[in-house]
Amino acid sequence: MGFGWMFLGYILLLGTNFEILGVTLDITPDVIGFLLLSHGFSVASKYCDCFKISGKLCFVGIPLSLAYLLTELAASLE
Repeated sequence: MGFGWMFLGYILLLGTNFEILGVTLDITPDVIGFLLLSHGFSVASKYCDCFKISGKLCFVGIPLSLAYLLTELAASLE
């Protein structure tokens, strides 16, 4: 019913920061987490309509998390 995909997406949204050569990086990008969450919400919305709003909000989170990832990478390269 999509709950497995939602669980994996939530696990990837948790911050796992590692410091490599003085640069702190999040090794679990939020973009992949939001993609998995949106897939899980789309599967679950077939069974219950209450997941449709959550699925639409995930599509807002995808470009925002991608922009955050790119700014984080640009800041770490400077």
